[in-house]
Amino acid sequence: MRIRLTAHHLMAALIGIAVIVCFATTNWSDKAPMSWTSLSDTISQLFHPDWSYVYDGSGEDLVSLMLQTICIAFLSMVIDAATGWLRKKLL
Repeated sequence: MRIRLTAHHLMAALIGIAVIVCFATTNWSDKAPMSWTSLSDTISQLFHPDWSYVYDGSGEDLVSLMLQTICIAFLSMVIDAATGWLRKKLL
């Protein structure tokens, strides 16, 4: 039985080679101390989060920025629907 190589196999092989090359050529000696410190800080913040950044009323907090992002996405959807409708009517 013969195995057929498809474009998916080739893409997976190329991505795998790229990941191996990236890990093999990385200088891990200067990253190791910082990564353990960062990991321990991240784990401690998971159990004791700092909620002050969520909402402070300044407009630069998490809630305000997430609302702005949702509004931008909705506006772009409306613009796309309107231009698509116009293209359909004109063509």
